[in-house]
Amino acid sequence: MMRNWFGLVLLLFAFVYGETGEATITNNGTNGENIQVTIVNQKDLDEYLNATGTDLSGDIVTFRNTSTVTFPDQWYFVKEKTTEWWFESISDGADVELNNSVFAISNQSNFYLKINGGGTEQNMKSIKNGTFFGSSSTNNKGGFIGQMLNGHHWYFKNLVFKNAHLQGHHLFDLAGCTDISFDTIKSYGYGHSEYSTAQLGDLYSSNPHNLYVEAIQLDRSIDSAFSGSLKDKPFFKNISPTQASTTNVILKDSLFTTYYGRSAQGYIDGSKETVARNYSATAIGSHTGDENRPYTGLHFYRNTFNKTIRTPTKNDDKRLYPIHVKYGTKDQVKQTSNIFQNQSGDPGSNGVVGGYLAWYK
Repeated sequence: MMRNWFGLVLLLFAFVYGETGEATITNNGTNGENIQVTIVNQKDLDEYLNATGTDLSGDIVTFRNTSTVTFPDQWYFVKEKTTEWWFESISDGADVELNNSVFAISNQSNFYLKINGGGTEQNMKSIKNGTFFGSSSTNNKGGFIGQMLNGHHWYFKNLVFKNAHLQGHHLFDLAGCTDISFDTIKSYGYGHSEYSTAQLGDLYSSNPHNLYVEAIQLDRSIDSAFSGSLKDKPFFKNISPTQASTTNVILKDSLFTTYYGRSAQGYIDGSKETVARNYSATAIGSHTGDENRPYTGLHFYRNTFNKTIRTPTKNDDKRLYPIHVKYGTKDQVKQTSNIFQNQSGDPGSNGVVGGYLAWYK
């Protein structure tokens, strides 16, 4: 794995300081070791990329930028080890401009996005204009996993996810968050299989969550929000859950569909591996919550939902509909001008029924 050795030699002799006066890179990437880095400004990002090259494997990157930082337009790789991006609580919004870059994730790693806090009503924090290209596999590797606890005022725009949604996981899990917008998100494919009718039936019987898990989950801020205790998760361990439900979420002009084509692994190892993902995930919603803390201020419009994963024997399970919100109210959950294609459901359970607001057409 090639690194920029000149940049590494400089890092061995001096700390590189950002505007905060703290060391930006806390340990070096020599011999493929992890890099831990704090990004405050564009200079920090440039120096980090100079050190790590295009292989981000194992790196933990903390973003504290209050001005826009821009990635060079190129392919980046997450190979043998998981990469994590951390966004700590700050009061000022700023962009992370991915600049049409592609982040290719191998079948031995994952890409984690972990967020607390955010921007302001006047200045939202954003991540935009990038592709996360996965290798979703049976070992729960090869995917993108976004987790946001007590987040607020975030804007995600022009993000593409190809073969990056792992079975049983979410692309974005919003726990006790507010004022979150998703604009022009494209999610291609769900899970690690073509999913035959028999497989779908078995998954539903053994653990239906493997089918109805949402690409974007609306959740509560509780200790078990991301499976296990927050205290066991380095980024979240010092953040107190508020018990609040997620509110004020917009999903617009987005696409959730199937995927047929090369896996990121095929590009990484040159095998030209191709995959067939016959279904998309359920797109957005909730399947848990607190009836005393409903999900409010939700608006989903001008989206396309194509061939959401399902099992032929349970057409009336509202959790399998592209949009489904448990503990929402009709006046607070709006869906308009959406396109539903190749869907399956019970006409009697489209809309408001049985504690859910759920739509498949």
